[in-house]
Amino acid sequence: MAIKVFWGKQGPYAVADSAAEAAELMRLASFSGSRPLNKAGEPLSDEQAFSATVEKLGGDAKKFLTALAHYDGDIHSLELTKKANVGVRSLGGIMTSIVNAAVKNGLRPEDFLSSVQRKKGKNRERIFTPGKLLKKYYGP
Repeated sequence: MAIKVFWGKQGPYAVADSAAEAAELMRLASFSGSRPLNKAGEPLSDEQAFSATVEKLGGDAKKFLTALAHYDGDIHSLELTKKANVGVRSLGGIMTSIVNAAVKNGLRPEDFLSSVQRKKGKNRERIFTPGKLLKKYYGP
């Protein structure tokens, strides 16, 4: 399934073959590293930026991150979606919402999770690993 990643409204775009490629394009193109300011006019701390990111996420994305935070290493997407009680087909939307919310708060997507797609014969499988901040602020 082709996914178009736009830069700005009606701006240029790139076509990705998978949700992971789309997320990577968005990460590479939109990360500025700057953080929003808190009420005191200072950049948000890691914890504040993490909390602000999670607040912006929908229910499925929060369930997904909660399930992922309980793992120390790699987990297969099928097992993770069962644990999180979310549909496999919703992974693209979940990943996009996490990446967008993280970048808006000056965090990198890798702070939340990393995702690798592997080919096994004709099939593709996705493996997830929890990120550093996810384990620190959202883990068990």
